Amino acid sequence: MAETLAEVAAKKTCTALAQATGKVTVLSFDPFQVEPANVLDLTFKAVAINDDVAISIFKKAVANLVDQSLQRKIMGQGVDPSSRIILFSNFLEALLAEQELER
Repeated sequence: MAETLAEVAAKKTCTALAQATGKVTVLSFDPFQVEPANVLDLTFKAVAINDDVAISIFKKAVANLVDQSLQRKIMGQGVDPSSRIILFSNFLEALLAEQELER
């Protein structure tokens, strides 16, 4: 069964978080499991993405997981450390949906 864009965006977001901080770990890719399990409901600050350097590392990690056509939009997206991570995942899902429409 094909993954939804929401699932793809969540996996990419969590994978980038794991690359950017020691507070998130990908336990398995099949099935996809991450620790903490509720990471998308947490804030960036809760997983130590709380300053410009950490935010930049996270965004670069996400950008490396998507097509080049989306990278500039990701790098240009503002990230508030006090915002919930799911909001970024939703943003990424919207970018992936736009990309699908253009194909």
